[in-house]
Amino acid sequence: MPSPIPASDYQQFAKETYSGDNLAQLNSVLSVVGSMVSSYTRGRGFTDGTPADDLKAVIMTATARMLKNPNGIRSESMGPFMTQYDQAVFNWTLSELTVMDRYRVKAQ
Repeated sequence: MPSPIPASDYQQFAKETYSGDNLAQLNSVLSVVGSMVSSYTRGRGFTDGTPADDLKAVIMTATARMLKNPNGIRSESMGPFMTQYDQAVFNWTLSELTVMDRYRVKAQ
């Protein structure tokens, strides 16, 4: 699936500039997260591959999290300093689920 959101939209949202390999990674993550959102909503909320604005927000926020910790590292340390990350490699946030649930058709 091609990226449902232009990389330039994400760069404006994140106030970051990507080029080269980083831009390729951004496009890949946007595509993966877009596919996951589309699967969760069973395609609802997308028109010709373009997500509704609220689903676009879900894709951007989830992409931001995935880009910050793409390898699922739990912690890093350097000397006396240590940083811990979320233990889950990837989970939807409650607010993202709330948005996506509006589109999801559940089995009956």
